[in-house]
Order: sequence, then C-alpha cells, then structure tokens
Amino acid sequence: MAKNSKGKSRLSPHGFGGLATVIYALILALVGMFLWMCFNPKIDNFIDKAIEYDGHLSEELIRAGLSDLDITVQSRVERADKHAKWIEYYKEVLVPTSETKIVLAQAVSITAQKYGLTSTESKQDHKLVVAASYHGRVLSRLSLSPRRLTGEDLSINQTAKPRAKSKKKVAIVIDDVGAKADVSAFIGLNVPITLAIMPFERHSRDVALQLSRQNMPFIMHLPLQPEGFPKVDPGKAAILLSMNDEQARNKFISDLGAVPGVVGVSNHMGSAYSADEPKMRKLLAMVKERSLFYLDSYTSTKSTARSVQKALGMPLLRNDVFLDTDDDPAHIRRQFQILLKQVKRYGRAIAIGHIHKKNLVSALKEFIPECNKAGIEFVYLTGMVD
Repeated sequence: MAKNSKGKSRLSPHGFGGLATVIYALILALVGMFLWMCFNPKIDNFIDKAIEYDGHLSEELIRAGLSDLDITVQSRVERADKHAKWIEYYKEVLVPTSETKIVLAQAVSITAQKYGLTSTESKQDHKLVVAASYHGRVLSRLSLSPRRLTGEDLSINQTAKPRAKSKKKVAIVIDDVGAKADVSAFIGLNVPITLAIMPFERHSRDVALQLSRQNMPFIMHLPLQPEGFPKVDPGKAAILLSMNDEQARNKFISDLGAVPGVVGVSNHMGSAYSADEPKMRKLLAMVKERSLFYLDSYTSTKSTARSVQKALGMPLLRNDVFLDTDDDPAHIRRQFQILLKQVKRYGRAIAIGHIHKKNLVSALKEFIPECNKAGIEFVYLTGMVD
C-alpha cells in the first residue's frame, strides 16, 4: 500500500491487480459451481422404493392364491435419467378368471397407493395392466390375463390328490467366487452352500480343489454376453454371440478346465446370450454331454434357458431371488423374508448372493436359525435336481 503526499493510503497498481485477480477467480469458481449444478443435478435414488414395493406385490399375489407357476414372464430392469435412478419390474401373471383379474387389479392398486405410489390401469386385448409409478417413474407393471380351464383341467383339479408332504428345502448359491482364496466365511456357516466359481480368476482352481477335498459340490459361473456388450464387459472367459460353434465349444472346454470338478454350470451376466435360443441350445447340449446341470441365473425375462432345458430333458433350475442387489442389511433381510415365504408356500426355492457383499454372511447367520425353526432344510444345488 503506497501513500500520497498528504499521507492518505492508495492502492498501488500491483495491489489493485492482485485484488482483481482474486475477484476474477472467485467469479469463475462461482460460475463453475453454477454450471456444475446445472449439468450435474442431484440424482434421486428410487431403487429401494422399487425393491420394497416389488416385495409387497409378491405378497399380494401369494394372498390371491397364485404361485410362481402362474408368472409366465418377469423382468427387472435398472433405469436412470438425468434426475433419478430406479428399477422397473414387470410381471405377466395368469389368473383363473376375468373376475379374479379385476379383483386382483383393485387390490394391487390399493397396495400401491398405500406405499405412496400412483397406480394406473390400462387394457391391452385380454390383459389388464396395473402400473405403479413414483415421481413419474414406473417402478412396476403387472399384466393380468385370465387362463381358460378346459373340462379336462377342471376334472384334474377336482380329482387330484394332495401330494405327499416332503421336507421344504432351500438352496443358496454364492456367485463370483475365485478372485479371493478365502471362502471360509461361507464354509463356516455349517449348512450346505453352493459356491459358483468364475473361470480364470486368480484363485479359481485353488478354491475348486479345496472344495473337492472337502466333498462340497460346486458349480462353474460361466460368463455369457450381456446386453450392452462391449461397454458391459463379461470378462475374458466369456462366450460371445459372435463366436462360431467351434469357438464357443473351445471356450467352454477351456473354462471348464479352469474350474476342475464342477457338478453344474450357471450364467454370469448373459442377458443377451440367454435370449438367443439356437445359441443356448448348443451351449446346454454341451452341458448335458458332460452330465452337468444348468442353473439359469435369470438375469433377463427373455432367457430361453427353461424352454431349452425342457426340450433337452434337463432339470429345470432357475434362480428365484437375488438376495443382495443392494448391500444393505435391511434390504438383504427383506429378500430373505421373500425367500422364506416362497419356500413355505412352494416347498423349495433357489436364491443367489454374491461373495463380495459385506453384509450377506451376517444376514445368513440370522436366516439359518429361522429356517431351522420352520423345518426348512438347506441343500446343495444338487439337492434341487430331480
């Protein structure tokens, strides 16, 4: 700061320039923050809301006397826009009559409103579709269609004898094994748990040999091409749609060699590959040739695995519940309760969790005594093969 002849202070050109630079920098920072807020708005997360409502919707279907056999199509698609991310669930369900369709649609609409969602109904030919939305995003679409019962069907329903009671059973599958050598947390649960080992991970072979020594059946978690490939990368062991028959066979044999001793195969990703019936027919034929079974992880409702398994005379194994799509203890507990209800109602169920989820083991420790108390038996996936 310089002084003039009268002793008054004045800014030197250098001092004024420094102050101007600071002010200019602050203005730029504020403009930058404003632009960042404009182009990077806060993203609302409606995923938990969608998961919670889908659980309540499943309960509503069970109360209506419907089973998983009545669900002909179902899907789970993660969606996002500039302001929110959410999951959109879709189910196509066959109901006994048109009257049941209307009554159930009304019940579902009431359930949606109870949980803060907006419900709308629309007719598509013989179908009645109930959509549940939250802040303008569709979290669930339920399509209800009446099934026509023939005289033969009615006769069977009236004369069929109840099936002999058998022990209810649940199979837990843990995916993505192989990156780490330590699987003791799941082995230490002291109930049958089926580990699904990824081929060509750092510890894939070591874990396979360890499980074999302990006489614990395990499966190969085979990467298949997902939707969104190549942006969504299934990894170096994946079988891709672009591969010809010889390339796919060689890749399959190579992957099996990386996980010696498997009793079955499941798919890692694979939403695009599983939808291609000719490709799946050839893949599952290779699985059957080696006396293995196939578990459809059911990553897409477009999966053709079930129809191909049936055509090839293979066991029909399909995932019923993903336990840990969100690694939140409350969410995992809710998924276990959905699984428990399915086992109690249908006598059996298969669920998938993931080895890297931190809260899964502790949730299993809570779930196991609950199953024991309910008379539900834990089995390896081999125990689900009829």
